[in-house]
Amino acid sequence: TFCSVWFPLDAMSNDVAVEYILGSHRWGVFQPRHFVDASPYEGTDHMPPMPDIRQLVQQSQARSIKFDVRPGDALVFDARIIHGSPGNTDVVNNSTTTSSSSTGQRRIALRFGGDDAMYVDKPHETSIPTPDILHSLKHGDPLWQSHEFPRLWPV
Repeated sequence: TFCSVWFPLDAMSNDVAVEYILGSHRWGVFQPRHFVDASPYEGTDHMPPMPDIRQLVQQSQARSIKFDVRPGDALVFDARIIHGSPGNTDVVNNSTTTSSSSTGQRRIALRFGGDDAMYVDKPHETSIPTPDILHSLKHGDPLWQSHEFPRLWPV
């Protein structure tokens, strides 16, 4: 069991807010892609590609929801829900870049796992843990056994 908690550090209107695809946590797992360049994670060619979400929403085969948010709000959702937001478009050194760290759309996202959350050693690249997170977990170990994934409160 995992949930994501998303905190806006700046007010964001609906047009730049995170968009959630209702019920998509029951659709299964799709090939993950990197935020920066949309390239697929290494070793995930066997996974199905993400469906065209815009098309599904336009054809009423899926429903999306967004919220105006301001500092102090917290959005809590199943970590498997398909979600995303447009990055900030900034002009830096005469070039346009897309990022989510400039002023105006700062946010923090945290992921929390239940006591039943276990480490699964995957044969391909994963987002969590990233290669730079060193840990001693072995396949099947509870996440809370590692100091990188601390238990926030006892059972």
